[in-house]
Amino acid sequence: MKSTLLAPAAALLLFGAACSNTPPNSPTGEGGSGTPGSGGATASGGATGAGGTEAKGGSTGSGGEVTSGAGGSASGGTTGSGGTTGAGGAAGTTGAGGTTGSGGANPGGSTGSGGHVSGSGGMMGAGGTGMAGSGGGDLLSIVGGLDGALMTHDCAKASADGYDCPNIGPCSGNKVTWTKMFPISGTSGQKYNMTFHVYGVVEPYNYVNTTRDAGNNTSVTQSLDLFAKGGTPQPANGNGYDYNTYQVDVYPAGSGMMPDTYYLNSVDNADNPHINTTTTQHTTFPIDYTKTIPIYGGGQITFTTFDSNCVQVMNCGTIAQNAGNVCNQHHSVSLTGANPPAPSTFHQPYDGPNGNGEQYGQWVFIDVTAVTAAQ
Repeated sequence: MKSTLLAPAAALLLFGAACSNTPPNSPTGEGGSGTPGSGGATASGGATGAGGTEAKGGSTGSGGEVTSGAGGSASGGTTGSGGTTGAGGAAGTTGAGGTTGSGGANPGGSTGSGGHVSGSGGMMGAGGTGMAGSGGGDLLSIVGGLDGALMTHDCAKASADGYDCPNIGPCSGNKVTWTKMFPISGTSGQKYNMTFHVYGVVEPYNYVNTTRDAGNNTSVTQSLDLFAKGGTPQPANGNGYDYNTYQVDVYPAGSGMMPDTYYLNSVDNADNPHINTTTTQHTTFPIDYTKTIPIYGGGQITFTTFDSNCVQVMNCGTIAQNAGNVCNQHHSVSLTGANPPAPSTFHQPYDGPNGNGEQYGQWVFIDVTAVTAAQ
């Protein structure tokens, strides 16, 4: 069975209240004004008043100390002017017998407190949250039903040979094409980046001129990252054409626009099922990887599975697990953490909607985890 998946391509304002406290004005000390003493001895009281030293009160305020709010810058408070230098007292005049002038004591300017400011604007502003969709967010809604889409490919009946089963179809001309379309809303023409997790059990396919994320020469025995970009399926009757494609096409808005093409089950040529009969022939593989691709507002994502012979490979585990041509081992892929979860009616290992334990088909589940506007 061949399936083609088409996936369309896709603060805070802080303000500090500056505060400047003006120190109190201290009058100049008046020194000692003694009258001439009898005895005529020169009074020493006219010594310079102690207050005449330079007052330190005007230390620079640290006003720029501001708590920065997340997402916004704050100017904080302006530098405090502090207190002005005290002029102190002038030297006392000579007095005869006069007492020491006390006027020179001056505390000078008191320390300016205004310079130390905590900018209240540094708290997180309401506008500091990220744009919608940066962590999933509101933009997830533009992908609609793609988020949580489950696509199953059932067997019409149990395998007669232990590995392959008839496709449930409906088949026409011994072929079947299964297509599911998902419109993308958002702003028409806007490019978005969509991150999505792919889960599933699929058969392999060797696409032509594609670019595999795991590397074009990396075997499935080394990596089960089967995601690829661009290229085409095999031509009719090409080598491996009878296996099923899983293709995703991402269409921009507007008629006639060419899609970006991706594949979910790509293997390199060395693992082509018609070349590597011991690794990939009549075998399915579990896939479990996360990718980011562009999508487009007003466009569409299309998933396509094409089966050229109405026969698909059953989920029978590895060839080694099914020695003797008996389908008694099956792959399951953990969906823990998927949001939304798969439907409650979906069970693993998946054996069809009736769960009869015989018809183990293939499936793909998509969990879109984030959509962001591209710059």
